[in-house]
Amino acid sequence: MLQRLYISLIQFFPFEYQALFATEIAEVFAGRLATARKQGRMAGAAFAVREILALLASVREERRIQQAQGVAYLSHVQGPKRLQWLIRNMEHAIAHHDFVRARQCAVQLDSL
Repeated sequence: MLQRLYISLIQFFPFEYQALFATEIAEVFAGRLATARKQGRMAGAAFAVREILALLASVREERRIQQAQGVAYLSHVQGPKRLQWLIRNMEHAIAHHDFVRARQCAVQLDSL
């Protein structure tokens, strides 16, 4: 139950951030939760509560950064993650009829 709650909270990160890191965040949490649970149910629950609170703080901070940086948000990402980020960001923009942003992503993809 705690793992499902944690994973569902990941959706509150900005879409671009989710596209890059959601899978990794969920996998790390699952592994660390399993380790904590080996120390007992209370240890696992305490770990999960701490991590959920930290996740919510991270969501708030990433949303603040995204708002401050606008289009440049996460533009520093390089390599395969950059390609993945651009494609997912463009798909998201098209799905939400944000064609200006989609075009910006396309231009960046052309320059790779």
